[in-house]
Amino acid sequence: MKRLYTLLCIVMLLGIAVAVAPQDSQAFPVQEHVGEATASPSELISTSLEAALTILDESGAEGSTIVAAIHGANTIVAFEDELPPQFTAGGSAARYYPVENVISIGMDYRSADLHTLGAILAHEGTHVLDDRILNKPGSALDAEGAFEPYSCLARELDAFGAAVRYWDSIYPPTADNPRGGKPVVTNPVEMDNNNLLHAKSAQEENRQVRGIISRYLAPGSGCSMQKLPVDN
Repeated sequence: MKRLYTLLCIVMLLGIAVAVAPQDSQAFPVQEHVGEATASPSELISTSLEAALTILDESGAEGSTIVAAIHGANTIVAFEDELPPQFTAGGSAARYYPVENVISIGMDYRSADLHTLGAILAHEGTHVLDDRILNKPGSALDAEGAFEPYSCLARELDAFGAAVRYWDSIYPPTADNPRGGKPVVTNPVEMDNNNLLHAKSAQEENRQVRGIISRYLAPGSGCSMQKLPVDN
């Protein structure tokens, strides 16, 4: 009887230890899902980014379409420190990895405004929409699952356009801010979206996109500055 009582005490202590054990420091164990096609959408989105994704979803029809594409394509969305080390944001605000179907958000934006994170997701989510849902010519995965080269500038115009339309819905012109945009910017994403929103013509917007891309253009990336669509 004494031995049984001792065993019961040990079992109870083990149960308490499990209950109070600290949770993993990562909000999103994405390593378990990279390359996994069967995970449910809710398991693929970092809890740190759910609120921003909801804001994008509620911003209008285009935002809802982008969010539906992210969920429909089972895209993994997380901050870079929640991802395996090969999925870095590369010094930019975010990066979409088309073959692995991963959106990596840079650590510099962990404390960013939710609306700013929404703009980042609008941009990167447009790449998902173009590549995996709309299968735009030259931007889809080929039959072997490899990513075909295409004009990155053309797709960046799509992505920046979606982000700026979202930005305009969040920060429309007002009496106190007649030009619209975020009144006080704190990071490059906010500055770029304001500048694109204030562009006076498609030509000016195209020039600005060229400038933004050139900041992060890596040698051998396949991005040719000659492939930008003709101004119209």
